[in-house]
Amino acid sequence: MKTWKRVLLMAFALLCCSAVAFGDMGPKDRLTIRLTNPPDEPYYLDLLTQSPGDYDNLGEKRYTLDPDILSCLFQYEGEDWFPALAGGTRIPLFGKLTGEPNGDAMIHTFSYFGLPSTYRIIVAAQNGQVIVSEPRTRQVLQGTVTFDYATGELTSPPLWIAYLVQFLSTYIPTLAVEGVILLLFGFSLKENGKVFFLVNLATQLLLTATLGATLLKQGPLAAYFTQFPVEIAILAAEALLYRRFLKGRSPARRTAYGAAANLASWGVGILPFIPAIRLSSALFIIARKAFDIFRFPLYNGNRFLLMKRGEKPMRMRQKKTGRPDGAVPGRLGAGACPTSGPLAGAVPPRL
Repeated sequence: MKTWKRVLLMAFALLCCSAVAFGDMGPKDRLTIRLTNPPDEPYYLDLLTQSPGDYDNLGEKRYTLDPDILSCLFQYEGEDWFPALAGGTRIPLFGKLTGEPNGDAMIHTFSYFGLPSTYRIIVAAQNGQVIVSEPRTRQVLQGTVTFDYATGELTSPPLWIAYLVQFLSTYIPTLAVEGVILLLFGFSLKENGKVFFLVNLATQLLLTATLGATLLKQGPLAAYFTQFPVEIAILAAEALLYRRFLKGRSPARRTAYGAAANLASWGVGILPFIPAIRLSSALFIIARKAFDIFRFPLYNGNRFLLMKRGEKPMRMRQKKTGRPDGAVPGRLGAGACPTSGPLAGAVPPRL
């Protein structure tokens, strides 16, 4: 079997192992709500969902909350809209009914797999006033919306901005990681800079467009499953493109670089919570092993050290290279939510 085929086979095996070991790592569903003109009195903000569940997201915190305000979050159950955080979801949902100050606004963040795809925002104040937004469907995995408590208007940035931010958040780190590995493999950035930037531009555009379309049509869960085959296709494409168009080294090393660079950038993306020093050490060990297995020279300053099994490092001359020529928001007035009588403070019993 040829060397480049062995490289692709090893890369495929590593991706399979990584997908199992780090199945709960990487980006998660998240919605950040910026509440402008918030009420002066205490209030709770929640998401309304049409798919309630039995998982208690509040737990023991429920008993520390104001029961009168909490009961106001449940008044849309008759219209099949249920409070996600206060009422429960099928899958865990993280968040808080109270927000964090940010200038004149309040920030509320909801995250994890229990985040509903279609939702409404409900704000219940201590004086009984309840404001509800129009229904909105999430179009990105991690998005931000602005909800004006005074007018009930819900706005969000244009979708193309979200895709641009998503693209740049993957393209720039990929260039940094794979650029370092390009130098470690002994390739000249001057000779191969154009190929390096174009290949990464094309593959990152493909990654953003593919996962983005899946997220829009089939939801966040499908995007997670789509990520794995797309990454495999990109790894194979980069290895073949670099084998064909990189200059200055053997075809086997070009292929190995394509596989190693893709694995490194993908690994950095799914392991954001590992301390940088541990990740750097792991990548260094992997690089040294790769150089030893494939007998590639290890770049060290202005010299190359030929690392062969059973042999001492020997110096080689560095070859000189030439310069290549939604519905209208609903609103209930003050006192609409019962604050006295038999329904005051009523909280639906937990199953």
